[in-house]
Amino acid sequence: MSIIKRVAFFASETDIPEEYRKEPETKSFFEPDYNMPVGGSLRLIVAGTQPDDHTLETAQWGKAAGQTDPTGTIERESFWESIKTERSRLCIVLLSGFYVWKKNGEKEHPFFVRMLNKPIMPVAGVLLGDKSYASIITTRSNPLIQPMSDQMPLVLNSEQMKNWLNRKEKQEQFFQEYNDTFLLTDFSVLRVTKRVNDLKNNEKSLIQPIPK
Repeated sequence: MSIIKRVAFFASETDIPEEYRKEPETKSFFEPDYNMPVGGSLRLIVAGTQPDDHTLETAQWGKAAGQTDPTGTIERESFWESIKTERSRLCIVLLSGFYVWKKNGEKEHPFFVRMLNKPIMPVAGVLLGDKSYASIITTRSNPLIQPMSDQMPLVLNSEQMKNWLNRKEKQEQFFQEYNDTFLLTDFSVLRVTKRVNDLKNNEKSLIQPIPK
């Protein structure tokens, strides 16, 4: 089973939807990261105790820094079972995109997936544990991404973002009611350089398309 093991964030303050713009808790919130592994610092909109009371925070992605840890992602079907023994807070993970790898014979080649006409890809997430590490909620990939990965982040539209943040005990109902409102043409899948395989590389050129 494929999991999401690398993401990117390179958004500015004005890229965040206006209703969620607040002063981030850390000054490094908007520092770009073009090659973030599990263990990196995800940018989040975190639900508060009251509706529409949210904060902009950062949190470690998964438990194990620098390693692909199963807690980095949670499949929507196993969400409740995965979190029921830990303290949790719902959040939205702000991504600029994520990487997937397509096999070509014995070799794998990286591709970068982003929204075609939007600078931010908001996905469902959850903060877990006393030290608040974050996990990305995943779902079955759409036909565009499925040849490369059978899982993709659970991408949310504006209404779904509000519904996710304002839910308390009804996450299962949210998943049952969730409808993928995005078209395949809403996404861009770019073949990118294999330099992304090396975590020492972390610059804008990693997301630039290369010829097939």
